[in-house]
Amino acid sequence: MQIRLTLKHLSGSRANREDVLALPAVREIILGRDPECDVRYGEADDLVSRKHLKILATDDHPARFMVIDLGSRNGTFVNRQRVFGAVLLSPGGHVQLGAGGPEFEFGLAPRPLNPPPARPVSRLLTKRLLLKASLAIFFLALCAAGYAGWLRLTPVWQHWRSEQSARENRMKTLKAGVLASVTGIDVQWSVIDRQTGTPLARAYVANEHFSHTALLPLLDGAPAALPAFILGPDRQIETLLVPAVSSHAGRIVGGAWNSSGLIVSANGAALTAVPREHPWNIPWQWEGEGSAGVLLVTESTEVTQMVPLAASQFPRWIPNASGFFAEQLSTEPPAAVHGRRVTSSDLSVDITVAIKRSGRLVKAKLGAESSGAWLVTPVAGSPPVKPIAAPLPAHAGAVSTNQPVWVVGSEIEIAKIQHVTSDGLFELSSPVSSEGRVVFDQSGHPLGLCIPGAHSKTGGGFAITIRSELVLSGDAANGYAAQP
Repeated sequence: MQIRLTLKHLSGSRANREDVLALPAVREIILGRDPECDVRYGEADDLVSRKHLKILATDDHPARFMVIDLGSRNGTFVNRQRVFGAVLLSPGGHVQLGAGGPEFEFGLAPRPLNPPPARPVSRLLTKRLLLKASLAIFFLALCAAGYAGWLRLTPVWQHWRSEQSARENRMKTLKAGVLASVTGIDVQWSVIDRQTGTPLARAYVANEHFSHTALLPLLDGAPAALPAFILGPDRQIETLLVPAVSSHAGRIVGGAWNSSGLIVSANGAALTAVPREHPWNIPWQWEGEGSAGVLLVTESTEVTQMVPLAASQFPRWIPNASGFFAEQLSTEPPAAVHGRRVTSSDLSVDITVAIKRSGRLVKAKLGAESSGAWLVTPVAGSPPVKPIAAPLPAHAGAVSTNQPVWVVGSEIEIAKIQHVTSDGLFELSSPVSSEGRVVFDQSGHPLGLCIPGAHSKTGGGFAITIRSELVLSGDAANGYAAQP
C-alpha cells in the first residue's frame, strides 16, 4: 500500500494547514521556496532556502524516514537539534526550517479499515479480455517468425548497450567526484579594538531618567533598553560602542554568511567566494535596532543630557571606519562616559571560518585572498579529511554565454550562463547561485564560485571566474598559497 505522509504546519506561511502527501516512486519529498518543491513555502518565510530539506523513505519493511538538509543557509532542526547529514525522523517529530523559521509535525496517515468491494466482471468485459488475448497470441506468432532476424542483431545491440552503460557509469563517477569536491563554508566576522583586543558591541542604555525624585521612562511605549549614541566634539552623532562583555552590550558588531567551497587538496583546503563588498566596509543596517535611541550629550566625561533620537536620525555608520569606544560606562542612567573616539586605524576585523566535512564543522583559517576568492585551510590539529572520491581536472574550464553548467551545493542543479562581463564575472539563469555555490561545466571542470547574496536583475546570480592564476600549488604538508 502506498505510504501517505502528513505534515501538520505549526508556524510560518503554512500555519494551521495539514498536507497529506503520497510518497512518490522516488520515495522522497523536497521542501523549500522553489516552485518545483513538493511542499512550497511563501516568500515571507525568508529563513527557508529555495530547496531547504528533503524527507527520504528507506526500502526497509516497514519503511523508516530520514531528514536530509540540502545545504540550507539557516540550517534544519529536528526536535530542536540541528541536522548535519541524515537524521532519523519518527512520527510525532517536529522539524523546523532555520532557527526561528516555520515548523511542522511529521506523521503518517492511517490506512483504510476495509478495502473497497470488488466490482463484478461484466460479459462485455469478458469479451474484451478474450479479444485482447487473441491479439496477444497473434503478436507472439509474428515475434516468433522474426526471431531468426533478431539473433543476427543481438551482437549489435549488445555492443551498443555496453557503450551506453559505460557512458552512464562515467557520468555517475563524474557527478560523484563533483559532489565530493564541494564543501560547505561558514564565515563569521566581528570588529575588535586593536589596543585591547576586545570585541565590540553596540551600546544600550535603560529607557529611564530622573525627574526630580522620580525615575520615569525617557520614551513612553519604547523598549526597556535603547541603542545609545554620543554627540562628538564636532557636534556629529557618533555610534557608541562598548566591550562585548559589558552590561551595556547589545548587538555585537559583526555578522555571518554561508557559502560553498571547492576542495583543492586532500588536506581539505578549499576556495570560496566572498561578497563583492565586505560587510564590515559598508553602512550598518539598523533593522532590528529599534524605532528610537538615546543621544548622550557630554561635557568632558559627564553626561549632561539624554535626548531621545528617532530612527531616521541614526547616523550612517560603517563598522570598520569609526565610532566612540566607551571603555567605561557608569550604571543606569549613565552619569559618565570614559572612552575615546576610534577610527579604522584603531579597529580590526576578526574572521573565523569553519569547513563542513562529514557532518561536522572543522575550524579553518584564511590563507590568501585574490580577485574575490578566499583560500581557507583547516587549522593544525583538525581531524583528517577523507580524500576526494574522484579527483577533478586541475585547470579551470572555459566560460561562454549560453553554456549549460552544473551549479553544485549539496546537490547538482542545471543552469545556463546568461552573460559574461569584462571583469571576470558571469551571470547565471538560476537564482540558487545567490546562496554561494560552485559552478562546473558538464565535463566536470570547475568554472566559478558563486558570490553569496548576489542577485541579478533577471532573478539569477553572479559568480567569479576561477582563472588559471588562481590554481593552487604546494602540498598537504607545507600548506597552499594562491599564485599572484
